[in-house]
Amino acid sequence: MKPGMCSSIYIVLVVAIILSVSCRKMEQGSVPQLITAHAGIDQTIIMPTDSAVLDGSTSTGPIKSFHWITISGPVSSIILYTDSSKTL
Repeated sequence: MKPGMCSSIYIVLVVAIILSVSCRKMEQGSVPQLITAHAGIDQTIIMPTDSAVLDGSTSTGPIKSFHWITISGPVSSIILYTDSSKTL
């Protein structure tokens, strides 16, 4: 590489949130509750930062639990709190 040139490495990590919802028999005439998963805003990490907070606490509906999984990205990626509404 020539002096004064910089090198960039882009790593894309795709994370999904799985919601466990409370299922109840609906009474006649009732309206079903909409379940929406919100994992927070898209984030860009610029080195040397090496982590981001993922926040699913604004998800809506009869949610019983959360579970975060990595869909794609480096195998070295780690989700610290997989069963929490917020994780790192």
